[in-house]
Amino acid sequence: MPFTTVPDKWDLQQHFARDFRAAFLKAQTVSSNDSTARLDDLEALALMANFEYEKTDSPPLHSNLGGLFLRHESLVMMMLQYRVQDRVFTGPSSSVMLSRARERRVLLHWHVYGLDAFHCLDRKQISLIPDTDPRDEDSFSQHGARDFLDAVLGLAVIARKLLLQLCSNAAKRHGIEPNDVHDGYARISQWRNSTCPTHLRRCERSPEIVATSDNNTGHSAELQRHIHLHRAVLWALEINCLMQIESFVSDFGLRDNGSLLAEVTTARIEYESLRALNDMVAICRWIDEHPICEEDGKQRSLVDLAPLALRNVCAGLCLWTCQRSISSQFPSMRASFGRRLMPTDGQKHPSQAQLESARLLRETAAKATSHRDTVGVLERLDKQIALLDS
Repeated sequence: MPFTTVPDKWDLQQHFARDFRAAFLKAQTVSSNDSTARLDDLEALALMANFEYEKTDSPPLHSNLGGLFLRHESLVMMMLQYRVQDRVFTGPSSSVMLSRARERRVLLHWHVYGLDAFHCLDRKQISLIPDTDPRDEDSFSQHGARDFLDAVLGLAVIARKLLLQLCSNAAKRHGIEPNDVHDGYARISQWRNSTCPTHLRRCERSPEIVATSDNNTGHSAELQRHIHLHRAVLWALEINCLMQIESFVSDFGLRDNGSLLAEVTTARIEYESLRALNDMVAICRWIDEHPICEEDGKQRSLVDLAPLALRNVCAGLCLWTCQRSISSQFPSMRASFGRRLMPTDGQKHPSQAQLESARLLRETAAKATSHRDTVGVLERLDKQIALLDS
């Protein structure tokens, strides 16, 4: 719907969303008695979870129930507690199976697990999905991923591990163990250099460019068409994991046992965070060079096709860059190395470089033009950039 050119498409989108809400809630009154849910219904909920409905003359009951049952958490609970029904209709009398049911079921489980991992990581909340044997993660990382879905799953496992280690009750009370921070960076590095499929990796030959292996031999034409989108999404999710480590430490602090390890860890966090910012700026430039051409010949930005990953990560990094410059985080460290940060003739001042980076991240986020909530995102970014530029 966001990519159509029909007049009043936003009003039409709300109309279809309200129809979905009414149909979904009605279907649940039938299936809830036997704890089953149709695969079609769960797929629809996966697409519509957390959709923002405008206030209308819809029945208050629909609005109230929708606020309870059309959320991400409801989707996760239904996947955990309900039996997924592969038939066209629920009930024992239905014998017609849904098309490609097994493939769709696997894709739905992958989607919910991956989405939940990053959803919980961003919100610093423990997942409702129980943890499996921790040895499964080590086994997965050793074998590597074969395709895009495997690569996302590998990052999702890392995201869940970061949440458990850095957002535990002990970390909140006493600070984060420095070794857990280094362990998190090691896991991400292993994913980037070993687990991620070769054709989806970014090669860091220079800190100013993002180069990838363009060996697409053996891939289908459809995969080759979307391979740049897969790359961009994976890179953005990796950057997000790196920045979330900084966010956890900023919120809970580091546990200081009287050794130099806490100071070493603080220095590494700043290095990894600034490196992630520098990489994301390079990725933004790379995204500009690789739009996807649709069948009608129209080009569309990768950001417009994956706003949850690309737009939101760019927006988050833009806010972090502005707030870091405004609040002057790590003042003692910058004082220690102040002479090295002073620009020479013809070089930009570090604050000017960060302002330009924030603007580029903002402009990249703005490329999600087909999504209505982009306007609100840009308004928040513009306020922060204005404060930084004042």
